[in-house]
Amino acid sequence: MASPEILRKLEEKHRVCLEELEEVFARDPVFLRREKDQYGERRYLALGTTNSGRYLIAVFTVPEPGKAKVITARQMSGHEQRLYRSKRK
Repeated sequence: MASPEILRKLEEKHRVCLEELEEVFARDPVFLRREKDQYGERRYLALGTTNSGRYLIAVFTVPEPGKAKVITARQMSGHEQRLYRSKRK
């Protein structure tokens, strides 16, 4: 899902742990597709909640079918939470 370096950064900078990432992906998140980045990789967003009710957003790529490579994750902004709730209806 994410490299050890990325997981360490997420813990230190954004206070997001691997278990929370797994919860977001397991709890039927809202997926959004973004444009390709400067390296030609398509990026996706997963907006969801953890078991404790925390609203998180994860940015990831799909290197091969059925695999997600997380690039970063953080707490959602207020705007992102409203978008998430509107897409869940």
